[in-house]
Amino acid sequence: MIGHSMGGFVIAEAARLMPEKVVGIVAIDTFQNVAERTPQSVLDEMVKPLKLIFKVPHKILFHQCFRKLLINNW
Repeated sequence: MIGHSMGGFVIAEAARLMPEKVVGIVAIDTFQNVAERTPQSVLDEMVKPLKLIFKVPHKILFHQCFRKLLINNW
């Protein structure tokens, strides 16, 4: 797996959760230390501002953004 920037955390977590499916990981331009676990309280604080900005559930947002495309191609 290859991950860039914040994708380094994603591939490290994927490798941890599914070690039998991951041969190796390559982290590019990431400062993530895969040996350290970030406490849930820290993650919650990082996500809090995003929840304020993105109040619309992602499925509704996706549907609104791609509605024309979906209708025109069905």
